[in-house]
Amino acid sequence: MDDSRGNLAFLAWVDVIERIDTLLLEIRHIQANIIYVLRCPRLYDVLQEEENKLWPPPPRDSENPSSLPDSENEGEGNNCWSDVLRLSIDSALKESCHWVKAYPTLEEQLVLHGNIIWNADQKRHYHKLRSLQLLKSNLLHDKVHLCWWAVRLFDIENLSKVIPSGDRRKKEASKYAHFMLFRSAVLAKIRENVRWLGDLQDQFENDQDLGRQDHPRPSFARRREQGIYTTFLAERARDIASDLHSLVGRFLGDSSDQNSLTMHRWIHNYSSEGSVCQNDFRVAMRHNKTDSTDAEDHLDRINFINTSYWMPERPDLQSVIAHESAHQVIHERLFQFRDVWNEGNDAFSRLARELVYAMELFSGDDGKGQTYQRHRPTITVIEISSDLLATAVKGHAYVYALFLEIFGHGMEVMFDAPVDRYELAMADHLNCYSGVLANDREWYYRLRIVCAWITAIHHIDKPSRIDKMLVDGIEALLEDSLDYISGLDVTHPESKAYWKTLTDRLCDIVRKSEAAAQTKKWRKDRSDDCPNGGRHSVYYKKHSRPIPSELRNYIFRYFRIKKGDLHDGSFDKVYLGRTFTSEGGKDIGDRPLFQHLYDVPWQSSMLKAIDFTELLGKNDLNKWMWNIHYDLALGREAYQMAIEFELWTTKTASIRARKVCKLIDEVGLSTTFNGLLDSSSASGFTSYARNWCTE
Repeated sequence: MDDSRGNLAFLAWVDVIERIDTLLLEIRHIQANIIYVLRCPRLYDVLQEEENKLWPPPPRDSENPSSLPDSENEGEGNNCWSDVLRLSIDSALKESCHWVKAYPTLEEQLVLHGNIIWNADQKRHYHKLRSLQLLKSNLLHDKVHLCWWAVRLFDIENLSKVIPSGDRRKKEASKYAHFMLFRSAVLAKIRENVRWLGDLQDQFENDQDLGRQDHPRPSFARRREQGIYTTFLAERARDIASDLHSLVGRFLGDSSDQNSLTMHRWIHNYSSEGSVCQNDFRVAMRHNKTDSTDAEDHLDRINFINTSYWMPERPDLQSVIAHESAHQVIHERLFQFRDVWNEGNDAFSRLARELVYAMELFSGDDGKGQTYQRHRPTITVIEISSDLLATAVKGHAYVYALFLEIFGHGMEVMFDAPVDRYELAMADHLNCYSGVLANDREWYYRLRIVCAWITAIHHIDKPSRIDKMLVDGIEALLEDSLDYISGLDVTHPESKAYWKTLTDRLCDIVRKSEAAAQTKKWRKDRSDDCPNGGRHSVYYKKHSRPIPSELRNYIFRYFRIKKGDLHDGSFDKVYLGRTFTSEGGKDIGDRPLFQHLYDVPWQSSMLKAIDFTELLGKNDLNKWMWNIHYDLALGREAYQMAIEFELWTTKTASIRARKVCKLIDEVGLSTTFNGLLDSSSASGFTSYARNWCTE
């Protein structure tokens, strides 16, 4: 049975687990550096004790006693994740609250270590160590709470919680909508934790800059912040801007190069952001309608792209870079001034103008005394336009990333508690909620619009099952959530009809627009221009071109082996929805998988979601939790293989030849992956690499 909604809800759950685990790992990294600076090895004992608590232990295997968790080292009670998640929520939180031990006070710590004397710097470091331990404990609380609701959503081991009365369809919709609202509250808490962690990390780094330099300075940055990932992200940000200029140039009939530069860096913020530095002399001359060529030959502008905290670890979210780049391209070439959309005669400006007019009709009084202001065109049209352009250049990858980033944003207000905090215990009482709900449903109409847009511009005649599953799953969760929220908003029960009617109209405009037809043609031309990842392309830059067919075959075979001994027809039927032709059944052939680097993570995640919700079975909670933490990774593993190979192509020919061939020899592809490549294929792959690298 195709459960698109369930698959997307599963990935939404795992997305939050990944974010929490990323924070937990970085906290432990900072703590290890603090302990190193304090020169107090005993402080590591607390970190070692919690190691088996933060992440689920291996599944219990009666045939392999060594795999059983050591109950003596697990603390009091049944602390195994699966045991805790089977309890009531209050009992689960009570059992898990001791998993992260607290460090003693500073005075107690000094006494425990023989009345040692610490200077002011060391005392500040110890306070940071204790503070980080509190953040870690709070994150664990949120993770246990989230997983408790998720295992009941998916009815693992028949743990489904009683849900509101009504027919079966309404029960299912309420259950999924309830979980997605709960997820929005957990993400709101994570946003605060990212900020607090950044503050503590900056304080520690500043203390190291200003304090005594008695010992070698530790590394403060995450490993992935260095080297290959930041290099790739910086180049990718520039190439995304080039892709967007190419598309906008098609709309405007102007393919001239823009005198601008895109600069990228990774920042310690929850979400990505962009800003622009303009050439003020040239802007002033254009305002005065004088010849701007008289100015010095500086850049017209510098576009700064600051990607979010998650980007190094989460390749499936990297497509949101396109949204920030689209803001800058729109400002530069389409809507530089507020009245330009009323003047532009290109297809995209006309589309924006139609959206403006439609929203103006809905932006006043709704007839019930309620006025909705947040979605007014002056605020929203740029966001929608940026979504449309980003979807055009990144396809389903952007739709997937946007879903994980904004679904339910703002609904965390239902979990508000005093003193600027969110109370997750409100999850048991949402059906009695009588507070004021935010009027805006921006997440609802933005996601529905991009779903309508990607369907209209998709240039492949028969989309695969996972393409359709992504769109259908998002739309189902959106409608479920709107129904559920509208049922809770007793003060404005008419809001459901308002938002649905408005969004239906906007989607209809987008689907029938000339801009959609032109974008589909541009995407088809781009695909035909470089079908097999050739190095010379009119449309593609080096970091956005299609993956070479040899590398696609390699990734596909890797997945076939990872997913067991499925014959060709079964793989296609289970994961892609129909049978595809391919030589010998081993090559990727005409299967619509892994065409670009940015497709690898989201498609890998969708394939893995099918494994969990349809193939794994729901009778072993411990197995579920173990596999979610250690055998999912949201496409990172395959993406790492692809990016390692792809990035070498940006080097000189001699370096590419040496490095790629050395990598193939070191990895030992013909033996390591148990048949992934036989000896002749490995030799042919090496020969291809040498030839391709020296083109």
